[in-house]
Amino acid sequence: MPIKDFDINNIGQSGVFPTTLSILTEDDTFSDVMAIGYLNILKLKFNIPLSEYCMALVSINPNPLLGNIQLAWFNISKSGDNWSLSSPISLGEVILPTIANHIATYTNTTGTLSEDASIAINAGNIQAGLSGTAGAFISYPLVPNNGSLRLSASNAGGNFQTTISNGPMGQQTRYDIADIGASTGGLLVATTPLRMKFNTALSGGGTAAITFADAFCTTQSIIMGNWSQQSNPVNVLTINPQNGSFIVTSSGAPGTSSAFTYVIFK
Repeated sequence: MPIKDFDINNIGQSGVFPTTLSILTEDDTFSDVMAIGYLNILKLKFNIPLSEYCMALVSINPNPLLGNIQLAWFNISKSGDNWSLSSPISLGEVILPTIANHIATYTNTTGTLSEDASIAINAGNIQAGLSGTAGAFISYPLVPNNGSLRLSASNAGGNFQTTISNGPMGQQTRYDIADIGASTGGLLVATTPLRMKFNTALSGGGTAAITFADAFCTTQSIIMGNWSQQSNPVNVLTINPQNGSFIVTSSGAPGTSSAFTYVIFK
């Protein structure tokens, strides 16, 4: 949108630095007036003596639909052949423009505020909602229009707190929630810590009793499984857990290129 009117060197300001420039815009927003080269028309068409020792008082309209005109001070800067406006930053000020409902974060140690930081940190807890007011944590992936992950509370039937926490870990681990194929589903729960592993192991299948190595397994494990691929039709008779392995005994040898699919609970 164009600059409607301007004024420079008011009465008594001639030869005084820094000077001030007054600009009346036609409903320009913060983003509009801070576009690179916004002031070029003043230099090229009107030969206004712009200087980086000049401050500009500009009329802006943060929301043209509402028509709430505001006045704001800007620095004048030159880069190459472009004369532009930039928001003056001093201790404790805000980097403009801002976006409604976005959380503010500090950009330095002198109180400057901005928004949409790549990492926002709070040394204590972060809370979404209040008692009686719903709130949720929502995370979006990098690719647009690919869903989101939402962590939200539902009525607990009483003033009870539910906590999700990790146990001791020996490595970096990512847990994936697979598609259940339905609009609702549930998670496996137990009154004591429960670990589960799903896997498919290949076997030569030359005997009825075959040992599979799996470091996850212990003598106290519960194992469920069946032959998912076999040359000879056999039935699983027993699965005997060992420390670091388990023995599958079938009604016969499953044959070469056999595959056993199993789940270990412990």
